[in-house]
Amino acid sequence: MTIDNLLAADVVTANGELVSASAEDHPDLFWGIRGGGGNFGVVTSFEFRLHPVGPQVLSGLIVHPFRAATSALQFYRDFTARASDDLSVWVVMRKAPPLPFLPEEVHGTGILAFAVLYSGDMEQGEKEVEELRRFGSPIADAVMPHEFTAFQAAFDPLLEPGARNYWRSHNFTAFTDDAIATVLEYAGDDDRCIAWARQFFDVTAPHATGGVYVNFMPDDEQDRVGAAYGENFERLLALKRKYDPDNLFRLNQNIDPGSL
Repeated sequence: MTIDNLLAADVVTANGELVSASAEDHPDLFWGIRGGGGNFGVVTSFEFRLHPVGPQVLSGLIVHPFRAATSALQFYRDFTARASDDLSVWVVMRKAPPLPFLPEEVHGTGILAFAVLYSGDMEQGEKEVEELRRFGSPIADAVMPHEFTAFQAAFDPLLEPGARNYWRSHNFTAFTDDAIATVLEYAGDDDRCIAWARQFFDVTAPHATGGVYVNFMPDDEQDRVGAAYGENFERLLALKRKYDPDNLFRLNQNIDPGSL
């Protein structure tokens, strides 16, 4: 992960002090900024460990009609459980955009897409992705060598400013058939208001761990900050009280130094 490859950072703290944080210097602050959120200061520069990737990687979309979603998600659950760490596969359910590799009659209809990225050896990647390609009767298979930097930017148009996006998020340790059925029930609902997302969140909660990824929390979920950080919350709270006791840095999912 990104945070696992951060080696050091220069941080301006709330009192205006410039400190260098690393495993050797200010190790508590270094621990806090490696995934602890932006509550501790402003990072002005950082040292990062790089890894060779690409320049081309095996990546792209495999697109199925939405009517195949139940079997596709059940297959996805089993396939990803045994996939190697070099292979990442996301599931995207939406109306089909006018992508050039999709037939025109599919545009605007419901689809389920596997978004694939294999970051290792290309030949080995072809072997690992083969089973994913054989599944079902896909509308299109656009998995091929791409520049890694191009794949990184491929989904940017979906998140442009002005889009009416509202996020809620759960973590799961198992993707049961009941959870799949609930996901699909809501994926076919055309009501795009916030109440829809909140209700969906509530009915999937019985299948979830109670934890959450902090970047997928909206502004009205301040009460879940503790759940996002779990057993690390108390340690982060102590750091906050040490480096920013007046809560200068608070425009995010805030760890409030006044929390009990």
